[in-house]
Amino acid sequence: MHWLRGMWAAARSGVRLQPHHLCAPRLVLRATAGLALAGFAGYWLFGLAAGVLAMFGGFMTGITTFQRSWRPDPVVPLVCALTMGATTFVGYLTSGSLPLFLTAAAVWTFLGGLCWSLGANSGPIALNNIVILLITVTLPNSFDHALGQAAFLTAGSLIQVVLVMFPPNERWQWHRTVLASALTAEADYARGLKDNNTVHFTPDSFLQAREADTLSPWQAAHQPAGLRGVRGPAEEIRPILASLADPAATGPDTDLSRRQARELLDTAATVLDAVAHAVRQGARVALPPDTAAALAHPQAATVPADPAPRAATHLRTLLHDLIEAANSPRPGRESTDPVRPPIPEQLRQAVRTLRGELRHDSPVLRHSLRSTVVVVAGYLIGHNLPLGHGYWVAMVAVLIMRPDFAQTYGRVASRFTGNLIGVTLASLTLALAHPNELVTGLLIIGCGGLVFLFMETGYAAVQAAGSTYCILGLGLAGESWSDAMPARFALTLLGGLLAMAAYALYPAWETSLLRERLAEWIEANLHYAAAVIHQYAEPAERTALRTRDAVVAARTARLAWEQALVRAADEPVRHRGLPPATAAAAGQAIKEAARITMLLEGNLPQSGTAPVPASSPLATALRQSAREAAESVRNNRAPTWEPVRQALADWNTPNPQEKALHHAGTLLSNALDDITTALDATALDTTAPDMQGTR
Repeated sequence: MHWLRGMWAAARSGVRLQPHHLCAPRLVLRATAGLALAGFAGYWLFGLAAGVLAMFGGFMTGITTFQRSWRPDPVVPLVCALTMGATTFVGYLTSGSLPLFLTAAAVWTFLGGLCWSLGANSGPIALNNIVILLITVTLPNSFDHALGQAAFLTAGSLIQVVLVMFPPNERWQWHRTVLASALTAEADYARGLKDNNTVHFTPDSFLQAREADTLSPWQAAHQPAGLRGVRGPAEEIRPILASLADPAATGPDTDLSRRQARELLDTAATVLDAVAHAVRQGARVALPPDTAAALAHPQAATVPADPAPRAATHLRTLLHDLIEAANSPRPGRESTDPVRPPIPEQLRQAVRTLRGELRHDSPVLRHSLRSTVVVVAGYLIGHNLPLGHGYWVAMVAVLIMRPDFAQTYGRVASRFTGNLIGVTLASLTLALAHPNELVTGLLIIGCGGLVFLFMETGYAAVQAAGSTYCILGLGLAGESWSDAMPARFALTLLGGLLAMAAYALYPAWETSLLRERLAEWIEANLHYAAAVIHQYAEPAERTALRTRDAVVAARTARLAWEQALVRAADEPVRHRGLPPATAAAAGQAIKEAARITMLLEGNLPQSGTAPVPASSPLATALRQSAREAAESVRNNRAPTWEPVRQALADWNTPNPQEKALHHAGTLLSNALDDITTALDATALDTTAPDMQGTR
């Protein structure tokens, strides 16, 4: 029942469409124009076969232009074009011997599977190369022919690369969208704090904004003025909002102070929305008159309780900095955006990442091994079937497979549904209309444009248009639709079943990794708390930088945990020691610990102010507890926090600042105890087997 329920849920998710999520028409027209230009230029200069292959190169590279990338526009399609040309030639070099070709296909597929660990763009580009290797190896019959095939494919791809550099140019649109989304999320957070001062902030949007702000030197030199220096003040505003809204951080909860705090939160939300709109549109910030008046007269929004005035003043300063950064070509504060390292260092980092995936519990490694076996087995099966185009089984299987269960099984349903629709439409068109070469070419271009249009609508819609493209292309090459239609159905079904069987026999369950993800999240949050508290003991710029890095690490760990929870919920297996209720309770306790740390972050002492030496032992205790707690969670034990308790017990609090910090440390200790309470019942359940052995 678990498997049937999981497969049914994955299938429903796979065929679900989002009809309102269409790609920008101007970008679709540009990519379609590149497809048409590649096809007609190849046909006019070298004939039908060259036109079909050049158009296919333009089609595959055109798809990559719709993938979100923070690099300059031509980089991703250029990499795709050059690697596909090289792959075509490698396919020829190994095509004379079936064992040699299968070896090359296995190596290509294994490395391509590992590339999913390098980012959202690396996996699809590697997948394109595997498809090219499987398809084009059937085409050349001489060395010169192979060079020609590689040249035609590369030339068609390069046309898309060139077009990307001309209008409509959306070079910074993804950056604008992500940064504006982060600002909007922060504005919503400010409004939520008006009614609930314990509301939690979801950091996903700021993680994406930070990733988008990782610029190369060329990008940093050409970045639009309205994007420079905006994220830095926005990042600093978040903890100030939390500290201003919480009575424990800003003073007594009197009617006057709460009312003024809510007014200031509302002002911050309005400013953040206005800056988000300006960033998205590339315009200047336009504030409502009452908001501008509130910022121009600080005394009208001052909260009278200490340390509330400091928080309110700091917030107004940051809001002014935010507006200035969005309006001015030169931001008023130093940018904290990370810098992308040089290409040699990026390559070394990529190699280190790939090596890090070479471990038995890595989902990416297991995906690579699954894909490799499926490609070799699928090619051998298709090669020995009397249906022709033996590569189709392996190609369908590798296009379907993903590192997680839900996507793999969902794409099986999407692929077969889209294939059924597309093949039927193409076959009826060829059977009833009998189009000539020109009309067929135009229909192929139209189908390619539909693929581009549906890139964000759903995989089933993309497959419907893509299958129509393939059948029309085969018809243009001279293959009968009556032969292609049943063969494609059978081979697609076989490839889908092969992908499903591979995951069932060699799975990579995210459920079994939940304890590891939880341990990483707990450890990252305690290091974040230690970095913030240590900054009270050493209020210097270098400790502020360490705090910023700890914030990013904690956000990354939280995102990894939440993604793991979503994937595990779709898997047809039981919890094996971490029930959903326990996971939810532990997650809530960790979020509360992070919220308390954020309150402390919102009242950090400025560089050069008097330190609080008593906070240093607490920071050390938190670091020690981070390692011990992570190890306990990994070994299915409830964590203990003795070093933290001892540090708080030994703390003398002679002045109000130290008393406030000690009080926050006590609240943090209580949140840590809630983590122990949530995990204690699970730790006592020692009868639940570990799923690592059932893989």
